[in-house]
Amino acid sequence: MKWLSLFALLTCLPPAFCGGELPDLSTFTDLTKVTGGKVIQESFDRGSEGWNLPAGFAIAPRMGLNGTDALSYTRSNPDDYPILSRDIELDKDTTYTFRFQFRTEGMSVYTGKTEIRWVAGIEYYEKGKWIAGISSDANGAHLLNQPWKEVVLKTRPPRNCDRVRLIFYLESNYVGKIFYDNVVIEPESKIGAEIYDTRPGNLRLNGKGHIELRAALFGSERQNPDDLAMLVDAGGRRQLLRGRDGCYAGDFGGFPDGEVTVKASLLNLRSKTIITAKTFRLHAGETTRVAGTSEIDDAGFTRVDGRKFLPVGFFGDNLTDADMKRLQSAQVNCYMPYTSMFMGKDGAYVESFEEVAGTMDRFQQHGIKVLFALNGQNPSQGGFVRKEYDGIKGVREISEAFIRRLAAHPAMLGYYLSDENPVHELPYIRSIRETAAKLDPDHFSVTLTFVPDDFPFYASTGDVLAVDNYPIDDNRHPTITPIYDVMKTANALKIPVWFVPQAFSWGGFKNLKPDQKEEFARYPFPTEQQLRAMTLAGAIAGAKGFLFYNYHSIFKTGEEFQPGSAEENWKRVTPVVSMLRELEPFLLSEETTPKIQVRSIAPQKIGAAVWKNGDEIRVAVTGNGPGKAAATITVPGYPNLRSRYGLTENLGGGKYRFKCSDIDSDLLY
Repeated sequence: MKWLSLFALLTCLPPAFCGGELPDLSTFTDLTKVTGGKVIQESFDRGSEGWNLPAGFAIAPRMGLNGTDALSYTRSNPDDYPILSRDIELDKDTTYTFRFQFRTEGMSVYTGKTEIRWVAGIEYYEKGKWIAGISSDANGAHLLNQPWKEVVLKTRPPRNCDRVRLIFYLESNYVGKIFYDNVVIEPESKIGAEIYDTRPGNLRLNGKGHIELRAALFGSERQNPDDLAMLVDAGGRRQLLRGRDGCYAGDFGGFPDGEVTVKASLLNLRSKTIITAKTFRLHAGETTRVAGTSEIDDAGFTRVDGRKFLPVGFFGDNLTDADMKRLQSAQVNCYMPYTSMFMGKDGAYVESFEEVAGTMDRFQQHGIKVLFALNGQNPSQGGFVRKEYDGIKGVREISEAFIRRLAAHPAMLGYYLSDENPVHELPYIRSIRETAAKLDPDHFSVTLTFVPDDFPFYASTGDVLAVDNYPIDDNRHPTITPIYDVMKTANALKIPVWFVPQAFSWGGFKNLKPDQKEEFARYPFPTEQQLRAMTLAGAIAGAKGFLFYNYHSIFKTGEEFQPGSAEENWKRVTPVVSMLRELEPFLLSEETTPKIQVRSIAPQKIGAAVWKNGDEIRVAVTGNGPGKAAATITVPGYPNLRSRYGLTENLGGGKYRFKCSDIDSDLLY
């Protein structure tokens, strides 16, 4: 990806800016401002020109906003699901505003819902495969049978997309009529780079006022790193920072307790241009250092009470005491409940601060840390978000109340702030991170996405970036190579990265009805070999934590479609969790390792890494699939390693031969 060119060593600047002189930005050209740019508009006043209308879609004369024509779709059979689409052209270096008006008429749904979410969107493809998109649910849920309502979305084409589709459709199971009018897609800003802060951790400044920033470059105009510098204003103290190994770092001195606003501008000093700019809020003041304090150290490792900690956990929902015991027995040490705000005793759903705190107590009793979810407490989340909770009113105020009440709880690991959100929601997510850091400086935050092009934009929304990739679907010949790809892209940002291994069947996410068991069975749950290989791929690629997705896909959704499958699938997962815990001292080690050599006629099918802890080493190797894979691995100084899973032969002299079919893996010890 082109933005990876950022990380070249930045060593020199024009002499005029190397001393105390600071540039006058009024003499610089701002490259983020859009000049011209194609605007896409559609008011359907030209009939169906340019559209190939599927059954149910029509041009509705005089049914638009001001008595003009509109697009309509009518559905009487809830199983019908046509999509109206048209290819459009968008600039990959630009953020767009996508807006349209819609209203519904005679709309109903058999589930009894009073809201609708999915009615339009923009999709991005690469070589025929969907890779990203934005849809109307990102604007929140909308009431049925209301007057005209405007939906406003922000979107940015991924750099690797080769096709863009504008689509109109009606969420499944609804019947009735929907009208569309005044569709506009217009450029908002040019994107040449994205600035993100990497230190201080927990957004808490130390006594030196040390700040570290990076910037991902992805504009179409190539920048010479030697010409770049970062002008930083921290609480009114300004410095022009040179880049070293892609990092712009400076000490701004001690600040009084409270908020410190940081304004950063990435400049090209030779062309006198502003490539991009960003504003952050950091905080100054002593941390309280409660029991269970968590942070991410300079090497990217999690620390709890100052000691290294390898997160090995699950996503899920509310847990019973039996669930907690099951996780404890499996050596799981952390859990991310999407339903954090509603956790009651023995799995009950509640809206009570006191009862949630009681459930946190039970997690503590079972030795499980909680990554507390605030991602759903976001204005975009429609029916899930709470505007009133246990006497507290206001979306943000409820989040703040939870942070204040739980900041000192010993079971708290950190805050989970995003879950594959569209990029235009990230400013709000960053603001919640800043609020959490202000109210609770003793715990870090985690953000998550699966879209590589979005990684730089997510980097400032958490102390940790978690990435997910779920390759086991209905493809008979899957591969885990994409795991290495996304991890490589994330690690290029030089920020801590956690990996989310797949522990579910895709059948649970296909909107299947309970009687569609055969359709569900098309999507297999990963085998133990696949689970192990996916997890080791994350470790080999540098993951500093692991959160399996997800517990309730095993014990709820999977069990409903395939009774008896939960325990069987759990037996596939638990050996992999045990493996991670056994590897923990190695994965947390920073010792220098022997340089291994890996030779294969198909290197894209092999991944390998080595870790050292004291006198011992561990070598992990994966066969990435599909088909057979083989590699010769040379480990200097270690001629007597043994194979943990029986896929590797000792050839003597520190050489080992690994062979497997499809997705599999081995450990040498």
